[in-house]
Amino acid sequence: MKTTLLAFLGITALAVVTSANVQTNQEREESVMKTIQILEAVDGDEKLQYTSEEPTLIIEQGRKIKLKSPYEGEIKSVFSQYELHPIATPELIEALAWVESRWNPEAKSGTGPVGVMQTTKYIWEKFSDYPLEDRTIPYKSLEVGTKLVDYLAKRFYPNVTETNSQKNLQKIHKLMEIYYDGEKDFLENGPSMKAINHANAVVKELRKYYD
Repeated sequence: MKTTLLAFLGITALAVVTSANVQTNQEREESVMKTIQILEAVDGDEKLQYTSEEPTLIIEQGRKIKLKSPYEGEIKSVFSQYELHPIATPELIEALAWVESRWNPEAKSGTGPVGVMQTTKYIWEKFSDYPLEDRTIPYKSLEVGTKLVDYLAKRFYPNVTETNSQKNLQKIHKLMEIYYDGEKDFLENGPSMKAINHANAVVKELRKYYD
């Protein structure tokens, strides 16, 4: 009888924990959507100082988006060479690069990432054959970072065809969490608070392209 009762309590406790995890996941999804809605409603109070005088006009399937960074040529070149997932748009890559490094090719993190896209040694070697010291070269960093975003988008959202970032914000938010934490850590532990903040910042920058 005692053994049966303990087993019952164990199953009950497991059910409670499982229920709590489901609720937490639901709450996180709701929180992300609320954050996106807030970012959509609030004008950015910090205007970026763009250095490009004649931004490239990207025209694709009716989209007209002006790139604003000093690396518009590099981004355009990367996109001309690869067939990328619809979520991996030029403006997303540019917004991500701003959040990662403020477009600084010499940016270095104390934890290891380097360059415009703040790539780690592991990611650099997985998505390129370039020497590790080339991480400070903007074109190569943008290429590797774009390949990573493309890989994650194809991995988690293989059936998406929508190219309008405004309609993909929730998906983009999740991908930016994974970009920050790494696929393995994200899948094992869920997003860290730093990853959520990182994703919030990317979504906020991305919104500026449509204002």
